Amino acid sequence: DIPLEKEHSKDIRKSLKDFATGKNDYSLIMLVPSEPYSLNTKWSLIVSAPWLDKKSHRETLRKLHSHLRATVPSSELTNLSRISLMRSDDTFVRSINFEFNVPDGLVDINNSTINGVQIDKAYILRSQNFEHGESIGE
Repeated sequence: DIPLEKEHSKDIRKSLKDFATGKNDYSLIMLVPSEPYSLNTKWSLIVSAPWLDKKSHRETLRKLHSHLRATVPSSELTNLSRISLMRSDDTFVRSINFEFNVPDGLVDINNSTINGVQIDKAYILRSQNFEHGESIGE
């Protein structure tokens, strides 16, 4: 099994929640290993939200990266190799939202096929299919 400290995911989730303050919630926050079968793999952070769909991809990545660097301990950030923004209407995002309802937590996915995409290992920190733009709640 690939180690991922639960505290790491909590710090990332809290940072992303702070980043979205005053905006609507995320459709998907997911961590996927860069090399699924490597013990010391780094992780790709997948982020999707309807309010991000309208923003400049490059500018959003820059702001998100800066925010994560300012709010997540550097020892945890070294575990991230990439941040990927996906549109909330992307087929993959909608498929994950359909299969998993994770308002807040950590769901471990192992050896699953979602809409034809093989996922050997992943952690879902948030997965919500919301159509009415609900706000983040505590």
